[in-house]
Amino acid sequence: MIGSLLSMVGGAKVKLMIGVAILGIVGTALFAARWYYNDTQERLAQNAAIITALEFQSKSQQNLIAQQQNDAKQNAAINSELNVKFAAAREEVNVIEGKFNKVSNLLGENRFEKLLVAKPELMTKVVNKGTVAVGRCFEILSGQPRTEDELAAEKPSQYNSACAEIANPKSIELNNAN
Repeated sequence: MIGSLLSMVGGAKVKLMIGVAILGIVGTALFAARWYYNDTQERLAQNAAIITALEFQSKSQQNLIAQQQNDAKQNAAINSELNVKFAAAREEVNVIEGKFNKVSNLLGENRFEKLLVAKPELMTKVVNKGTVAVGRCFEILSGQPRTEDELAAEKPSQYNSACAEIANPKSIELNNAN
């Protein structure tokens, strides 16, 4: 049948038509291949940019996690140090309370009340002086720096009587030397 078709139309025209059809098919295939190649390259470039951004984010997150872990360790160390300081401060408060509440062999438990009734003016001075001294102790325990007088005090009469160990560092040196 092809042979009769070729003879009818003429062999040259058919060959030309077949050649044009093949060229059209090959051209279309080349165009499709070129489009596919360009599209694939564009997607690869987009994916490479996404991967680069994700790698950067991953490194940033790892750095942030490491920083947070370091911060947590520092916070734990600071917290531990503060707990030790708080325990020492609590102990000093207990010492101060003990000094205030100590029982006298001479006057018994209520010595403060007995002296207050017997000598009100003297006790007012004593209480005011003691209140100032204890207040200063709490200031120092709360972080207030020591005064020059407190640091320079060398005699027990110059020490803060409520908390010599806290207010006057030289009192500790003298106690350790004895």
